[in-house]
Amino acid sequence: MISSVASTSRTPETRHARHPAASSAEAARLGQGLRRSRFLQRLRRPTIELFLAAGSIRTVERDMRFQPEDGANDWLLVVASGAVKTHMSSRTGSERLVGITGVGGVLNAAPVITETAESPGVTALVVTTLLTIPGRIVRDEMAKAPEVGRAIAEELSLQQLVEQRAVAAMVDLDAAGRVAYRLTQLARDWGTETPRGRVIDLPLTQEELGAWAHVSRESAAKALQVLRAEGIVSTGRKLLVVHSLEALEERAGVEIIDLTDLAAHLA
Repeated sequence: MISSVASTSRTPETRHARHPAASSAEAARLGQGLRRSRFLQRLRRPTIELFLAAGSIRTVERDMRFQPEDGANDWLLVVASGAVKTHMSSRTGSERLVGITGVGGVLNAAPVITETAESPGVTALVVTTLLTIPGRIVRDEMAKAPEVGRAIAEELSLQQLVEQRAVAAMVDLDAAGRVAYRLTQLARDWGTETPRGRVIDLPLTQEELGAWAHVSRESAAKALQVLRAEGIVSTGRKLLVVHSLEALEERAGVEIIDLTDLAAHLA
């Protein structure tokens, strides 16, 4: 999982396609994922049906970057299954991880409604399916149905609040505490329980983990050394094992609130 190689050293070509005729089990799984979307839950049935008819389901392979068919990034994305990382270009030209979004999450909302904001890059952490809705369809429906705009505004506000809460929680932590905070989030949401511990098998680099934890790549590497020395985690070339989630949470030393919990708290 936590590779020391910078993510920009290998940017794979995008592989995505319209989803083929799915089995009943696969269709049910995708439907369940879309039903978990807070954004879609806030819309009326005719609007949902319009978005499903106008949009398409795209599959993005693990560690592949989503690229729209038409080359433009004027698409609202809803995660139907899997998980993605979003990244923005820094002043130096490198890409910085800015967030991770799981099932039901919405991406690219700000660029769609403003038609001017920079679009974040979207890369699949695991095989991921996305509902892609053309931006012009979303904007047209916003003009007819005010609840669409409200739902997008609420989604953007919630995403911003989650990140603000995370930054506020990490501000007084040392580098190891900040990295422990982010690793706890990953282990809770995407870790796989095994006899060795909870395995995080995601294509993230130390540089990306550091950017997400608001520390340098060097500090992230040292933080992982500390956590290994304390017996809390062990790392391999492509994965990380959390031997004690409780110890990792204690190392962070602050309450860790994920997106779903915060949404429920605010409801």
